[in-house]
Amino acid sequence: MSGNTEAFLKRYAQAFEQNDATLAASFCLLPTVIMSDENKIVFDKRADLTLTFQRLIDNFNRAGVVKHLPQISQTIRLSATLMFINMRWHYYDKNNELCFACAASYTLQKKDNEDLKIIVTVMDDKQKTLEKSFQQDDK
Repeated sequence: MSGNTEAFLKRYAQAFEQNDATLAASFCLLPTVIMSDENKIVFDKRADLTLTFQRLIDNFNRAGVVKHLPQISQTIRLSATLMFINMRWHYYDKNNELCFACAASYTLQKKDNEDLKIIVTVMDDKQKTLEKSFQQDDK
């Protein structure tokens, strides 16, 4: 299933690269949880999740990010339908220069005839890295 997870993350990254918050939100199974050390948000409405992703896309655009490259560090099969991924995102500008990188973890679930879906996102250092990058861009 690790080949599936890599392909899944590449498609997920493309949704952000295409500035398509609706498509990005479609990669999540509701309810979905996005959490960090500081926050935990449970999304049970697709519109709320889409709005959050649109804000994230807007921040990426302000920071000059045009390419999102996932790099899987570890994949753990939790059950027949659940998988855990520990990874790093690398964000690049239009000149293919690294803007920043950050760690994230996902719990994915495969439902019957559907593709994998994100059920939990843990922003390991993503929140702080993104906030720092976006603040630098605002200066």
